[in-house]
Amino acid sequence: MTVQTFHGLCSQLARKAKLKLPQYEQGTAPPEYFERDLPDALIDAVAKLGPQFDALVVDEAQDLQEDWYEALLCVLDDERKANVWLFFDDNQRSTRRVHAASWLLEFELTVNCRNTQAIHREVMKLYSGRMVPDVKDQRAATLNCTTATTRQRRSLG
Repeated sequence: MTVQTFHGLCSQLARKAKLKLPQYEQGTAPPEYFERDLPDALIDAVAKLGPQFDALVVDEAQDLQEDWYEALLCVLDDERKANVWLFFDDNQRSTRRVHAASWLLEFELTVNCRNTQAIHREVMKLYSGRMVPDVKDQRAATLNCTTATTRQRRSLG
């Protein structure tokens, strides 16, 4: 299992493939380094090393640009058979929305597992979406999320 930011994964696999990347002082890399150079390096690294993973889990996927998503799919052994989980919140979108492949299924999370009722009420004042998540007291929300996750794992086999 590898846990990494998108750009961290790009850098890690580029180093593993012994690809040259421009070097910048902390905080001085130009935007095109993140927008284009690192995703291109990921694709080049996978072309050299071969696919690296049989599953992919992406949190905060609303921040992926379309070509970053495509670059991520190339790391998979078989993108049509791979388990791909994209977790995103359109209300936190900072870039264009990823248009996920048609073969991905959408599953909406209906319980807010992260916040207290007070925080949830304040957030809902700014929320826009077709599905409105529910929140229980913190203990109940944790139990509901654990139960839902366990059921989901079992149904996936």
